Amino acid sequence: MTRTAWLAAAFASVLMAASAAASAADGPQPFYLSGKRVVRVAGAVDDKARVYIAPGTPRAVVLSPVLGAPVYIASTEKKVFALDAARVVPSPDDPDAVLVDAEGATDGTPLTVDGLELRFAVGGRPVVLETRPPKISGELTAQQLLAAIPEYRRNAKTYLPGKGDMRLLATITEPAEIDVFFGVWCPHCEQHVPRMIKVAEELHSPALTFRYHGLPEKVADDPLARQYQIQAVPVALVRRGDKIVARIEGPSWARPEAALSAVLVGEAALAPAGGGS
Repeated sequence: MTRTAWLAAAFASVLMAASAAASAADGPQPFYLSGKRVVRVAGAVDDKARVYIAPGTPRAVVLSPVLGAPVYIASTEKKVFALDAARVVPSPDDPDAVLVDAEGATDGTPLTVDGLELRFAVGGRPVVLETRPPKISGELTAQQLLAAIPEYRRNAKTYLPGKGDMRLLATITEPAEIDVFFGVWCPHCEQHVPRMIKVAEELHSPALTFRYHGLPEKVADDPLARQYQIQAVPVALVRRGDKIVARIEGPSWARPEAALSAVLVGEAALAPAGGGS
């Protein structure tokens, strides 16, 4: 997926809020920490601001000591509401989530959509909420990715690898290496790469080595991407010795443990798939 397409898809999620504050679902609703939103107040980046997005119908809540009260964003109605602090509480089940009760919020102020930015004012100060993926590239560990990107943590936590394929992978004794190429700017990577991370974590196999290589938004700028003719991500190269025995691409990422077992246990040959993100 190109950067332009990603930005369009990512920002559309902010604008697709399904309901206004006044018609929010009864009771507190979970909002999840985003690692892809940046808040600017009076032109300066607010490093302490935290942006939480509702799943499925992504309304947003901004928590910032600079802004004071929690800010609830209802994009569809182009309104912003200040909430009492008691209406936004930490989730007891997820350190990356808060529970938000916006029911009956009133006295909203205007929200302006300016390209890929949401603009509003709090206390007379201009505020901009923009979508900006973190700049992470090069060789990274799974731990670094999970620590840096809340969306990766959440997607890894919720993925359940298939037990049959995991049992097969646990029998592997011949060493193999899996090189995962991805981009933090890519929504397909955000969904699928954490699945591979979860597989690697649960296996904890001494025979399998997993490496993660972050690519820039212009994939062709990366020498390894050019070397291995990677044009879309995610892609995983599966090696045994000096030989690449398979490429995991496209639909194979839906169940990476199944793709790996097909190659490494020898149940089937995994044909290279086109596409990606």
